[in-house]
Amino acid sequence: MKRLLIVVLLALAILAYSQDIIDTNSVVFAWDSVTTLIDGSDIPSGDIVEYEVYYAYPDQRDNSTLVGRTNELQYTVTFAGEGIYILGVRAVRITDMGEVYSVMAWSDEYDWMVRYLKAPSKPSGLGVR
Repeated sequence: MKRLLIVVLLALAILAYSQDIIDTNSVVFAWDSVTTLIDGSDIPSGDIVEYEVYYAYPDQRDNSTLVGRTNELQYTVTFAGEGIYILGVRAVRITDMGEVYSVMAWSDEYDWMVRYLKAPSKPSGLGVR
């Protein structure tokens, strides 16, 4: 009985930390608008907020790749190489004194990643033998 309880608890722990895997080579990555500063106050009028979009391998956030910068709340990311990726976005506040960046938000913090595997070629030479 004790072993069964341990197995059940272990299975629940694994499920609690599981990630959804999205299989595709292109994804529309979207996020909510950033309207406040880190202290909770509103972003001053006249300031501009843009977003930088990144991808990385799950264990290599420090080696992330900048995909693009946008003022929209979504960005299409297309992967050329096979792999499992996490996507990240950070806000950029642009003022007349310069730019300042938010902390990065990563897709695996929201329990999803993207996997791109190239499909095999289509079968050919069909016939009856």
